[in-house]
Amino acid sequence: MKIAPSQLQTLILEEISASDVKPMFDKLISQLGNLDKSIDFLAAAVTGMDPFDIDIAQSAYGRFASPQRQARRPSAAAELKENTEMKLTTAQIREMVTEVLGELNEKKKKE
Repeated sequence: MKIAPSQLQTLILEEISASDVKPMFDKLISQLGNLDKSIDFLAAAVTGMDPFDIDIAQSAYGRFASPQRQARRPSAAAELKENTEMKLTTAQIREMVTEVLGELNEKKKKE
């Protein structure tokens, strides 16, 4: 017995509508949209592009949209570490402490 594709589609749709499967499919479809956004954010983290730009490119070109890798900026933590990292000798630390203590003594004397 052969069944036409349109008849098969009708039977499947009737079966889905008659059961609890339709709400599950609807939920799955909505979750796929969230997954797509998450993947855009991951692609943005790897390429340095803006997630919104990735979404626009995919809307326009579909799977043919190719991300453009951009120069990566160092993270804020790396910049902070780079800017604050200093190697001090014992003599330099001693000089700094002496200077601060001297300033504190001068303030006490003025009071």
